Amino acid sequence: MALAMKKRYSALFTGNPPPTETTDERSRPYRLLFVDDDPYILSALRRVFHRENYELRFAESAEAALTILESESVELIVSDFKMPGMDGNELLHIVRKRWPHVLRIMLTGYADSEVVLGSMKDGAVYRFNLKPWNDDDLRLTVAMALEQFELRQRRNSAGKGNLRGPELELMELDIPSRNQLLLFLHDQNLINTRQLQRLHGQIHRSQQPAVQIVVDGRWVDEQQLYALLRDEKLCEEIDLREVETDLSLFSILAPSTCMRQWIFPCRREGARLDLAMADPLDIGLIEALTTTTGCTIRPLLCRVEQLMAKLEEAAERYMWLNDTAAEEEDPYEDIEIVLDDSESAENLQQLLTSSVEPPAVRLTNGILLEAVNAGARGILIQPRLDAISVRYRINGIMQDTIQIPSSLLVAVVSRLKLMAELDVAEQQTPQEGHLTVKTPMSILDMTVSTLPTTHGEQVYVRLAPRNSAVFALEQLGLSAEHLRLLRHASARPQGMILSAGPADSGKSMLLHALLRDGPSSSHHISIEQPTQYANDRATQTRPVRDYHDSSADMLDAVLAQHPDVVLLDDHRDSGVIAKAMHTAAYGGKVLTTITASSVADVFARLLTPPADLLTVASGLNAVVMQRLVRRLCEHCRKPVPPTACDALGAPSPSLRLRLGKQWAVTDAMVAMRDA
Repeated sequence: MALAMKKRYSALFTGNPPPTETTDERSRPYRLLFVDDDPYILSALRRVFHRENYELRFAESAEAALTILESESVELIVSDFKMPGMDGNELLHIVRKRWPHVLRIMLTGYADSEVVLGSMKDGAVYRFNLKPWNDDDLRLTVAMALEQFELRQRRNSAGKGNLRGPELELMELDIPSRNQLLLFLHDQNLINTRQLQRLHGQIHRSQQPAVQIVVDGRWVDEQQLYALLRDEKLCEEIDLREVETDLSLFSILAPSTCMRQWIFPCRREGARLDLAMADPLDIGLIEALTTTTGCTIRPLLCRVEQLMAKLEEAAERYMWLNDTAAEEEDPYEDIEIVLDDSESAENLQQLLTSSVEPPAVRLTNGILLEAVNAGARGILIQPRLDAISVRYRINGIMQDTIQIPSSLLVAVVSRLKLMAELDVAEQQTPQEGHLTVKTPMSILDMTVSTLPTTHGEQVYVRLAPRNSAVFALEQLGLSAEHLRLLRHASARPQGMILSAGPADSGKSMLLHALLRDGPSSSHHISIEQPTQYANDRATQTRPVRDYHDSSADMLDAVLAQHPDVVLLDDHRDSGVIAKAMHTAAYGGKVLTTITASSVADVFARLLTPPADLLTVASGLNAVVMQRLVRRLCEHCRKPVPPTACDALGAPSPSLRLRLGKQWAVTDAMVAMRDA
């Protein structure tokens, strides 16, 4: 992924065109305008971008920025929020109105979520970054925004495609949910069982809608099929000859998708989309469109000949549409996932009890945002017999939060799969993916894993705040003896120190604290997914799936850098554990974590083939077993709640207490082993 990203954005940083693309006709680099009343901030931004292939302009006030915009063209503006006179919010509203093509980013240290997210809703701000910023993140945000700007300019210059919606790959949906039409025809004795199986196989091979195969193969007459769906299934019908084509609806559904699926968007009223369909029984298609568009789909039966005529008319008008409307659209979309908490007044319970079925996008965002606000480290979406249970892991305890209707399971799971770039069509195989979510006050890495169950797919989302602070070893609750043994084991030039415990027990924090406790002159590299802690003593990297076949290959790549210490995050692959132990036994120093419930469980994992007893005995220096338990109230002797008991009168600063034990190799053990 890193190599692909480097190729993808190299032109924006170096000025050289990508090898697979032709050179842009632009005669000058992109021009960026930075606005801030603090000259030191402008100097810092100049330092960040002076090596990139951009023309830089700077203004110390909103008025000066408007003067620059009137005199020369600018592709992107980055403005501070809090400025004397006209603030950044007002400035970007003016820029949006007068120069709609200019990309607008807000850079602020005030984190006023109401103003920032309100500006994002109004369209004045597309993205925002908080001060102090990360140089690499800011450069990448700008590069990605300009890439989207370049793609839109190319589409505009072609004179078509300005309102084009996303291409929806829906053909590989769950086949049974798309075969209701065939089952209906079989029940009506229009096709026999053998013909049903034949048609079912044809749908698998061609990946075409069932209605298209039935009509094109002349299995049933078009008029007869229409009458059956209208009279027997009581499908609500629509006469497309009386419908005025609204090309703006193709920003929701691409014309190519409509042609492939035999559908036509008629009108949109609020969160409802009226959709003309040749097959209103295609439940799989309706659920997928509900998930991807965020609209409630109202299926309407239409005649096939009217549908084809309407699609041809729309395609002809679409090809000749001028690009005036495209200039008013957002210059780029979907650069990052932003959770908007300005709608927190409407919580999950209000969403579910409203008369309108909540869209999958809003419901999923609400689940994630409430988990972030509650400080949860995990979200479990568990399908049950009569409902879906949403549970949060808070302070190590799984807590039931809310019950949502079973009918929303597919929509919520599909939305999470799309966010994590998983295969939406695959429902019988476990999957795992990652995404980054940005809220007004934090950035989180989320790991999404799915598991097929008897009641549907279960999803667990692990939340890891990015760049969390690393505590000192003395602050982690270790006893003086354990601290002495751990530092003694860490002082050895080679070997493995293993931190073990259940999920969310502080294993990675302990190892990062151990790295910070060591000499600053050492060369440390950590391999983590996600990168949860900001440790300036280590070079932090992630497994690169597109470049390496496995985490074992990533470990080989890191060892080629000749580090003094390698920190390896928890891995369930026995091959990776064996390779790490082999590295520790023959000259390397490795810190790693294992999810385990006891020391015996740790050694069972370490001795799993291809590992062997001799390698483990030679490479292991120490095992630290720990867990975090609920602290008891001194007055009521019950677990301390987030809002403490009446006797305390105030919340406890720490709700959990560390319990641990440690096993370490002593000098006497080493002498006995080497004897």
